[in-house]
Amino acid sequence: MYGKDGNYANSRLADTVVSLLGKLVMVRHVTDDCIAHCQDLVSGEDMEVNLDELDVKPRKLGWVNTHKLSCHYLARIPLRQDWRQGMRERNIRFINSDLRVCDIGFGGLIDCLQKPYPTFEECVRKVSNGHKSAAWSCEWAIDRTFKVLWRGNRIVGGLTPNKKPKLAKRYAYLKESLGESL
Repeated sequence: MYGKDGNYANSRLADTVVSLLGKLVMVRHVTDDCIAHCQDLVSGEDMEVNLDELDVKPRKLGWVNTHKLSCHYLARIPLRQDWRQGMRERNIRFINSDLRVCDIGFGGLIDCLQKPYPTFEECVRKVSNGHKSAAWSCEWAIDRTFKVLWRGNRIVGGLTPNKKPKLAKRYAYLKESLGESL
């Protein structure tokens, strides 16, 4: 993508989070000879890799289950005069929340992008036991009043008496997406 232009690659990737073989890494800088100096966000390990090994395609964001007994919806925010690729604390935000990415650190980002979500049934148990909300996929969550949430706190339904999700009629178009998430 960048050819052999390490300076250009550095201007686009320095201090951003991208993928390397399925893992999230922070690119610290790229040298003139196209070597990316990175840090694995899970292990903290420093590494040097060829620039071509990095996957800079945008990753799908969404609900993040936090350690604060709730979940929040994470989205990219477009920035003016920002030409860099990858994710940074500055270009991702929690929607409809007072949390900032730095409040949960990149650990929350790792949870969102790499860890499996709990099942729908586990989420129902969590909110029944005091959690404010819980997500079972990047698009779907449930809150403590048993409202079904889709992409950023949009209430699209509730639970039936036997604890199954049911969409409001006006959101019937989400039935397939909901079914796939369960």
